[in-house]
Amino acid sequence: MTYIMGIDVGTTGTKVTVFDLNGAMVTQRYRSYELLTPHPGWRELDPNEVLEAAYDCIRGCCADGVGAKIRSVSVSAQGGGLGFDRQRRGGAGQQHGQL
Repeated sequence: MTYIMGIDVGTTGTKVTVFDLNGAMVTQRYRSYELLTPHPGWRELDPNEVLEAAYDCIRGCCADGVGAKIRSVSVSAQGGGLGFDRQRRGGAGQQHGQL
């Protein structure tokens, strides 16, 4: 079976969902994170926390046995909230291991 992964990086949490090609949900993970308030009226996210939430959710879904069968990934992120590169680095220049 072939699967599609959707990654939704939001203001208060990240959700990763895997679907089969008929649109049925196969597995899903969610992890929330805190909004930081460094000054009155300001709201920020810790980019490393957001990235780790995404990695944890992806790993969790892949642990359900679908990882090698995922053929497409779609990412939705608010305000450019998530970045990956080919060396799997992200978040404030830190090196991250493989998914």
